[in-house]
Amino acid sequence: MASISTSMKHIEQLLYNLNEQRKEEKYTDVTLICNGIKFPAHKSVLASISPYFQAMFSGNFIEVNHDVDLGNDNNLEAWKLMLDFIYTGQLHLSEENVTTFLELASYLQLQGAQDLCVNYISDIMNEDNCLAFMQLAQAHNNQQLLSAAKAYMTIHWKQFLNTSSFLDISVEEILSILSTDSLRVHSNDDTLLGLERWAVHRLPERAAELPQILNELEPRSLSKSVVAGMNVEVLKANPTTTKWQHDLLDLPDPNRKWSIFALECLHPKGHIFFQRYNCYGNVAKATALPPHDDLDYGSRLALHGSNIFAQGSHKTAYYSLHDNVWRSIPGSPLHQRKNPSVIVLDGGLYTLGGHLNHNRKVTNKVERLDLATGVSHSIAAMHSERAFAGCATANGCIYMISGERAMQTVSGVECYDPRVGSWFKHLGPTLGYCSCGVVRSSIYVMALNAQCIVKWEPRTSNWQSIILSPEATVSQICVMNEKLYGTSSDKIVVIEVDGDFTLKFIRIEPINEFHEFYASTAGNVAV
Repeated sequence: MASISTSMKHIEQLLYNLNEQRKEEKYTDVTLICNGIKFPAHKSVLASISPYFQAMFSGNFIEVNHDVDLGNDNNLEAWKLMLDFIYTGQLHLSEENVTTFLELASYLQLQGAQDLCVNYISDIMNEDNCLAFMQLAQAHNNQQLLSAAKAYMTIHWKQFLNTSSFLDISVEEILSILSTDSLRVHSNDDTLLGLERWAVHRLPERAAELPQILNELEPRSLSKSVVAGMNVEVLKANPTTTKWQHDLLDLPDPNRKWSIFALECLHPKGHIFFQRYNCYGNVAKATALPPHDDLDYGSRLALHGSNIFAQGSHKTAYYSLHDNVWRSIPGSPLHQRKNPSVIVLDGGLYTLGGHLNHNRKVTNKVERLDLATGVSHSIAAMHSERAFAGCATANGCIYMISGERAMQTVSGVECYDPRVGSWFKHLGPTLGYCSCGVVRSSIYVMALNAQCIVKWEPRTSNWQSIILSPEATVSQICVMNEKLYGTSSDKIVVIEVDGDFTLKFIRIEPINEFHEFYASTAGNVAV
């Protein structure tokens, strides 16, 4: 059986001998002159690795038969070390010389040297220098470095906003970064505060440019308190900015539109339905939206900012309320599962418990997907296996409430504190399949089709049951604007939790006959 074998020793020996011949000026046929210093070399070696020299020696250039004068304004040490790289493949890089080497490697079209420079830059990149490296990449059309710099910048966006280098960024660069999908994980509140600093740095020049940038921010992910506290000087400098602020601070009246999104699958082999319920007054009109291809039976939704994240058994996707488009998140879950609990906390999408795909067993495994990098990793497992559990975040922690395991209900609450990386047990009711929402640090829990809501205070561990009328039974509850919203196949129940519990019923005009919602989430999409 024939095969081709490669001797790395042969290749290394060939490079070594060629370099020794260059040093001893054996068989050299061209001389590079930099700042008056001569460097003998071989045309064939230079042309074989550099398209720049290939074009020079094969065209009608005078250098074909003469020495190559590189001029007197070049970095002599950089040319010397780059010539060493051509013959050895080794490049001695430091923070002081890497920029010079990348510029020279780009000029000579030495892809190998460019790759080494970009890899080195990626290792030393930080919040203070990422903008300079992004601008370097743009100047030399280095897409590899540009991608690395933008990725670093978006991952560390909050930290970058507070650097002095951010104050020197251009409008075009800001708009380019804001269009990056990776920024979905960051708060637009942080971005607005950073833009204020940026504008104040060069008022009134930047006052005219600010509205263009503000229009790229998703209003639904901005806190009214942050918008209301905008810098007075920035607002005075441009009436358009003031109007933008006033438009965002206009409180929606009761008849303005808001929406609830629902994901449903009635059977493991059935179709996935994704619907948006636009609510006006006492009627909610259903609108069918295209489900993502990666969603399946047992998928779950989680609202974060202006995005709805959906965790399927094999893939993760998110639906942008800004442009109403589904997008996939690269990578796959570490544990393929159905019916988990899903929630977003501090830039991570947590998938907790559920049924493992390969054996249908309920698991206690938990994983966190970094929404900026798309990388998943396992975290501490829960004490109990749970599926269909209620899940909420409060006080910087994740709470898992009740749930089911092997057709049996699971009691109690588990709390995960990411600051210490551990789970803690709390006493709690046995509710089985349930959903929950947080209103002013209190967690409200409702079991499937139950006639009561359970209120829990995490700080004091006090539980309180509130009995509802029979017609208020729903499949899921979610939270929007400090109110609870219950969803079922024929109605949405708005539950006021201030003082006495008051109920408001909104009739659904369906487009599909659903028996119950499989997952639902609310998004304030007032227009």
